[in-house]
Amino acid sequence: MSRPRVVPVVQLEQASGGTLASDALQGRAVLVDFIYTQCASVCPLLSERFGELQTMLRERGLEGRVALLSVSFDPTRDTASRLAEYGIHVSADPALWRLARVPAPAELEAWLRSFGITVIPDGRGGFEHNAAIHVVDARGRLIAVFDLERGRDALDAAVAEPRG
Repeated sequence: MSRPRVVPVVQLEQASGGTLASDALQGRAVLVDFIYTQCASVCPLLSERFGELQTMLRERGLEGRVALLSVSFDPTRDTASRLAEYGIHVSADPALWRLARVPAPAELEAWLRSFGITVIPDGRGGFEHNAAIHVVDARGRLIAVFDLERGRDALDAAVAEPRG
């Protein structure tokens, strides 16, 4: 948190099918995780945690201050329609929790690097990857990274940051 770094702007294709520049989320903090919908290990845990955070956002009246963003790093299989299905499966409310992908390979790679995400094909059609909740402040800077068990701490860090 003492040395935040600016996250590069990328074009996100949302589960709704629309596109959104990542900097359009500025003005409120964003909790970001990285998933792929066919994951059977850590991604369901991340989505479960985001479901809990979605509930906390509502309970604490933080809908306008903090957003949730799950980004797929498997844009070939995770199309907008597949992300929409996944969103229904995990009960993601699109007003609070967006699911998206970065379809441009160079932009995806740059974004993964900026968040410190390592993705390695596992040889069976899946991936090995690190998992965390990333806190991006209202100015588009990565200010903190928390283990997936520390969702409440990530939300508290997001709320503690002044608005853009």
